[in-house]
Amino acid sequence: MYAIVQLKIATKVGKVIVNKTILVVEDDLNTNEVISIFLREKGYTVESFDNGEKAYEFISMNKAIDLIIVDIMLPGMDGIELLTKVRSFSQVSTNHCFNSNGR
Repeated sequence: MYAIVQLKIATKVGKVIVNKTILVVEDDLNTNEVISIFLREKGYTVESFDNGEKAYEFISMNKAIDLIIVDIMLPGMDGIELLTKVRSFSQVSTNHCFNSNGR
């Protein structure tokens, strides 16, 4: 289950116009790596974390993040708590994407 927080990513015909930073927060290391590799191959700068606490620390110190892809079901600070905390200091819009079985 993932939630996506998006701050308009500028692209032109599938190519990145300006280097954008995407945060991947996923505790399954294989999934984290696949998503990160895919995004890097598309030209994005990717920062990846396996828990909400580390991601929050990074986000709070690096406000120039263009997209956050976060697993909702993380150990410790879950994805919803992470997004709630991010919203306390950021005006990013949020969109939630759930898998087909609603988990």
